[in-house]
Amino acid sequence: MDPSFEEQGLLLFEKVFDMAPELKKLFKFADYPPVEYELELRKHSSGVFKAVDKSLQQIGTEIIAPRLQALGSRHKDRGIAVGHYAIIGKSLLLTLE
Repeated sequence: MDPSFEEQGLLLFEKVFDMAPELKKLFKFADYPPVEYELELRKHSSGVFKAVDKSLQQIGTEIIAPRLQALGSRHKDRGIAVGHYAIIGKSLLLTLE
């Protein structure tokens, strides 16, 4: 995976918001002024791709299941629904092409 996590993350969320603009409101920084929004989106985007990279490195280990369960729980608490994962998955695959 390319180490430019921020750029890949921005591409991912561009695709997510193109497919499902309503998901943008789920981010606590959605209503921030443009400069602050951009900074927060960059931080979040980078974090997402760092998590993807770390998860890929942990495939086949005993620590991946609890890690992904905790991640899923946090996202559920933030209003992410099961149906949203298909959008994220498709966007991720398009980003990595």
